[in-house]
Amino acid sequence: MSLHREFVDLRMAINGLVVIIESQMELSPYQEAIFVFCSKTKDKLKVIHRDKTGFVMWCKRSEQSKYAWPGTHDHKVVISKIMQQISFVSCVFVC
Repeated sequence: MSLHREFVDLRMAINGLVVIIESQMELSPYQEAIFVFCSKTKDKLKVIHRDKTGFVMWCKRSEQSKYAWPGTHDHKVVISKIMQQISFVSCVFVC
């Protein structure tokens, strides 16, 4: 899983987020990975994944709390919190 640490305007669709993956994250969106983006308000996430047939995008809005999002110093702790908060992604791949 790759997190884009900077906040993103989540009005962007798949193509805009793929450009961020390639240009800012310097990763290939075609690899087997999950790319997670967060809104500035930390209450919305978008997740991009490419399967065999094309790109898939999931959106999630938290109605009760804000997502933990990594700064520059708390990367490992925040990653585990985010994994718990976005458990729907794990379910999608397992179910």
